Amino acid sequence: MSLTDLPCVKHVKSLPDDELIKVLFVNPNSTQAMTNACLKMLAGHVAPDTVVYGYTAPVGRAPNVIEGHLDGIQSTIAVMEDAYELITQVDCVLVGCFSDHPLIKSVREEFDDVVCMGIVEAAVYSSRIIGSKFGVLASIYKSQLRDEETIAGLGMSTFCVGLLSSGIKTVSDLVKVEEAELHKAMSKTALTLVEEYHADTIVLGCAGMSDLKDAVQNALQEKGYEIPIIDGVVCGINMISAVYRSGLHTTSKQGAYSSAKEARELRGDVVGIKR
Repeated sequence: MSLTDLPCVKHVKSLPDDELIKVLFVNPNSTQAMTNACLKMLAGHVAPDTVVYGYTAPVGRAPNVIEGHLDGIQSTIAVMEDAYELITQVDCVLVGCFSDHPLIKSVREEFDDVVCMGIVEAAVYSSRIIGSKFGVLASIYKSQLRDEETIAGLGMSTFCVGLLSSGIKTVSDLVKVEEAELHKAMSKTALTLVEEYHADTIVLGCAGMSDLKDAVQNALQEKGYEIPIIDGVVCGINMISAVYRSGLHTTSKQGAYSSAKEARELRGDVVGIKR
């Protein structure tokens, strides 16, 4: 597989290909429709010096949703086996899962000259720039609990007024809900974050929430609230390309992200990694 095999998004007045910052948007689940939706959402938001390639984890090897810790581990293995060579061809990797996905740290550790970020980092860091207190609109109840730990790990708990979902327990239940009903439930939850928790920004807690943004924004505006709705995919693409554009092209190898590659190869423990 090469980058030319992947769908991509560029600015309408894009620079020549050899001058572009290459960003790989990695959807670590195997649902191609979600990748397509994220790329569609990025149209009009990519800088002229950047190209975004959309990669979807392989069907049958990665779960079709990332709902729990094991899903994250399985999807990391699938992506590292399937997309290792792709990652060597890009400058930046944005992991499209609103969690402390193990793929983020795996890429930082394994590759010397690739900048990697997750959409949760991009979203909450952006919220701190444009607001004082943010609330997170979680997809399901389990994500709500998991994301609390993620935000604490980023040192952002002080600025987070709360994480709320519509109360739907699992993704299996979520997909059974009619779109209009889901939009209404999520909009009501967002209103609760603003009126009762006093959030002045709302973070969308899933890469797959792109179609919810307008519905939530409109519901808040109808109540007189001009609240920024932050999507980690759009923020992430522009944030990570800005980091690279600033001359920060490598992850520090002097600490926790020092590479384990050499020791692994000395042990002969390279099974499954495609190069």
